[in-house]
Amino acid sequence: MTPMNTSTPRGATYVDPTANIVPRDHIGSHRRRQEHTVGRRTAIALGPVMVANLALCGTSKAQETGPFLEVKRDLPFLSRPPEPVQIPRRALQADFAVALLRSGYETADSMDFVPMDKFQQEFWLTRRAEWEPYKMLYDPIVVEQGKISDPLYFDFISAMQFSTLSNEMRNGNQVFKEYCEECEDSYRLITRDPSLMDNAKLPFAFYNRLGARLLLKLMDMEDFRDILLTSIERLKQSGGASSDVLECSRNILEYFVSKGYAISSQIGSIDEAQDGSLNFTVKSNGPADLWALQYCSSHGSDILPLYDVMVLSHVIQLCGKKPSCSVQWTTTTLTQGWKVV
Repeated sequence: MTPMNTSTPRGATYVDPTANIVPRDHIGSHRRRQEHTVGRRTAIALGPVMVANLALCGTSKAQETGPFLEVKRDLPFLSRPPEPVQIPRRALQADFAVALLRSGYETADSMDFVPMDKFQQEFWLTRRAEWEPYKMLYDPIVVEQGKISDPLYFDFISAMQFSTLSNEMRNGNQVFKEYCEECEDSYRLITRDPSLMDNAKLPFAFYNRLGARLLLKLMDMEDFRDILLTSIERLKQSGGASSDVLECSRNILEYFVSKGYAISSQIGSIDEAQDGSLNFTVKSNGPADLWALQYCSSHGSDILPLYDVMVLSHVIQLCGKKPSCSVQWTTTTLTQGWKVV
């Protein structure tokens, strides 16, 4: 295998060339910006179907002031280094895997807390440091660098992305210069949205906005629209009736499974409480980010790559309900505990 190049020229991308995760002009040349930008639009580069569904899947800010996700931390387990996943997993469909990873990058880019050229450099340095230990973890199984349809590599790259973003959130910039290939001085000045000035709000806002962005990307996939559009519309029209929440959640989970995100995902332990809240669990076998969850938690990350959780949360918010979710995992399964009020 060709060793990673340690040189880092100005404005370079730090993405595996074979992965094609982020287009070149997304790194530093945001052509839609002026010289000084306050809060980027979250709907940049949307396809026609995504624009048509913007009203249906628009970003809700209901969850941006507090957490909706709780991690049930088994401290003795988390104090150990991440263990290899103990179950063979399915290959992801490449376009779906790209949509997941792009959504994370684009969401961070739109929130303006770090120059994206700096993020790319830190992302690359983190991957370089962790790549050889990760390969040794699965030896003699070969993990092919850049093959994001391979759950072993997807697990790795999503862990590196979320861990790097979490580190940058803690030290988020309010105003910064970002590399710009087209600008006269090779940079442009960026100012963060005033509603997100508090770095402590960034993880919660990131979860919510990534869920919205990813849902828009999925709406641009014909097979998703055919299956999910009707159930999402029914959910909104009913104002979040329990039966519609469960049906929509089940359809989304089945879609993720069909794309190779997990071996299976089943809803169970359904309970409608007297206070009107809906409680249910989701158990996923062999999800594609099991090692990433261990890695991010053991490194104290404030965000976890729980893509299905983020999409489910956003969809439930669309009907005016407030979801919360707790998660716990082993080296084979992920369990989500949902409460919808």
